[in-house]
Amino acid sequence: MADIQAFQERLSDVLRLARTNGKKITREGIDYFFAEENLKPEQMENIYEYLKLQGISLDGEDAVLPVAEQQEVIPLSPEEEEYVRLYEESLADVAPVEESELSGLFDRLGTGDETARVRLTEFYLPEVVRAAKELHTRPDVLVEDMIQEGNMHLFLTLGEWTPREDGHAWLCDEIRRGIRDMLKEQAQQRSEDESLVEKVRRLESAVRELAGDEDIKFSVEELSAYLDMDVEEIQDILRLAGEEQ
Repeated sequence: MADIQAFQERLSDVLRLARTNGKKITREGIDYFFAEENLKPEQMENIYEYLKLQGISLDGEDAVLPVAEQQEVIPLSPEEEEYVRLYEESLADVAPVEESELSGLFDRLGTGDETARVRLTEFYLPEVVRAAKELHTRPDVLVEDMIQEGNMHLFLTLGEWTPREDGHAWLCDEIRRGIRDMLKEQAQQRSEDESLVEKVRRLESAVRELAGDEDIKFSVEELSAYLDMDVEEIQDILRLAGEEQ
């Protein structure tokens, strides 16, 4: 029991350190914390994966998100298909831009020309739709939200435009980056939400285990000692769960 508690304490210390450091830590730092445990390489790999699932970046790598950023495109639902169809119909009246005109629009955009910004925004809206469909790899994110995020990112990017030779290619990549960032944020939020749900379940289970069939009230400090969780963390869980403290 003491060994398990010591392990949990070290793991909690690593999490606290990483979160204090902007949710980043090195594998070398993790190895230092667990040096006395004499863990096998595969056991250390499990610790690395656990930390990444908690949103911690190791050696500059992206955290692993529980809802995987799948590479396979997920077919649109009938409702999403209808939304895209109607949206694309609304863009049908936008006049096409010739290649020579496009270059001039980017030049004018660099001088702060608002008319050029509006024209380029209209021209690249279909590109946002294409990007959203190509990046539709998450069943829990609607293509409508992806398109709206892409449109907003497009408009803001054009508003902060600086002249560049590869304007068209760069802007297409930037549209996709904006949508990818939105997907990553959504996945991170879901990870945090699922983590909170698990903590609430753990807290409820501990109370039942301690009380048995009796109606006993436990202090936050008692629960903190039993669960090896900070008092503040338990108070936050109780507050979010709507429980009296």
